[in-house]
Amino acid sequence: MKFLVVDDHELIREAMRGALAELDGDAAVLEASDSRETMRLIEEHPDVDLILLDLNLPDRDGFTVLSELRKSHPAISVVVMSAQQDRHSVVKALNQGALGFIPKSVTRAPSGSSFRAASTSRLRRLPARSKLGARPISDQRGVSPADRTASARALVLWTYPSRGRHGT
Repeated sequence: MKFLVVDDHELIREAMRGALAELDGDAAVLEASDSRETMRLIEEHPDVDLILLDLNLPDRDGFTVLSELRKSHPAISVVVMSAQQDRHSVVKALNQGALGFIPKSVTRAPSGSSFRAASTSRLRRLPARSKLGARPISDQRGVSPADRTASARALVLWTYPSRGRHGT
């Protein structure tokens, strides 16, 4: 698998590189510290399976980058990882096309199967209704996307520390 870790902090990129290598010894991990470098790397490596995107980048807002990625590279899975983990940010990221959200406050990296699942085309091509009766977030009116654990978009990991709720 080929990953692109986008974060302006070298320590975070290094930690993610180590976690991904531990999960998949054959993983290729690319790194970018801002949106400009991110877009350049995606153009050079269109075979990236999964982008781990921080919301706080030095040159652009992460939500803007996420929207651009969804429009220009819809086949590449994006999972947001951020210290900005309030309910509004999680919902906004999912509604803009992120397949998951990883709060930086987690004490362990999500499992390798979570990353593999998030990067497979099988998840991107789910029908409007899955076996569980879940519909894409954009089709579910009146129900908070963050309150669903089964959705057509695979939520890798979410957490709301203030309410003590965790799920995968």
